[in-house]
Order: sequence, then structure tokens, then C-alpha cells
Amino acid sequence: MPKTTVPQVKLDTRSRKLTARLLKSGRYASAEEVARAAYRLLEEEERDFEQAVDGIRRGMEDAKAGRMKPANEVFARLDQEIAKRRGK
Repeated sequence: MPKTTVPQVKLDTRSRKLTARLLKSGRYASAEEVARAAYRLLEEEERDFEQAVDGIRRGMEDAKAGRMKPANEVFARLDQEIAKRRGK
């Protein structure tokens, strides 16, 4: 497997302390493992953000096209559903 070049990253004090604490805990064997875990979380966060933006965009398009219900109707229906699930 060819060796890849990884850019050097300068961490701020807070990030260095966190990395050191995680390494000391034994949960991670190297700073690279900590960085990979952080990148996985960042990737998930970015995906969630993109999905939220897409949902908002679709909602705005639905609103412009008249495909929406008044909020009071939606909340009344939700209140009924909650009451039904609580056995009221």
C-alpha cells in the first residue's frame, strides 16, 4: 500500500490537552486514532447538517407550492396524538 502524505496540523491548547487526556486514558493508541475519530464525527455532523438544510429547502419549496397545513391544525393533531398515547 503506498504511503500517503498527511498534512501536519497544529492544534490549539485545548485540543492538545484533550488528545493527551484521551491517549492517557488508553482509549486511543495514537494521536492519529484520535484525529480519525474526530474526523468521523465531523463527517457525521456535516452529513446531518446537509440533511437538515435539504429538509428546510424542501419545506420552503412545499410552502411556496401551497403544500402545507396551518400550524394550529398540526399542533392540535399532535396534542391529540400525545394525549392518546398517554391514555387520556
